[in-house]
Amino acid sequence: LAFVAPGAYALNWMFLEDSPATFFTEEDWRLVTELGERALEQQQDGELGEWANADSGNSGSITPVESYKTDDGQPCRKLKVVERAKGMVEESVVDLCKQANGEWVLVTDGSVKR
Repeated sequence: LAFVAPGAYALNWMFLEDSPATFFTEEDWRLVTELGERALEQQQDGELGEWANADSGNSGSITPVESYKTDDGQPCRKLKVVERAKGMVEESVVDLCKQANGEWVLVTDGSVKR
């Protein structure tokens, strides 16, 4: 499941799949996606962004922790992602790098060189 974002890039937030996010509704995912896009493109490092869905009772936050570039100049961001659902809370720290086509891709293998 990928979510298409404004600005012609898509980001797959399904790395949250085995977490409280398992209980997210479609509206929750829309809110997560919007906040994720804002965190990657607009928020300053350390700036907390939060979302909450009164209907589902689920919520979360995304905070850019660090902005950096790879050795070849590719922009990347480290994000702290917190999700809350059904009384569970989980925190993840992830790295995403922006591709030439504008798509942000999750770095899963530690291959970012900087």
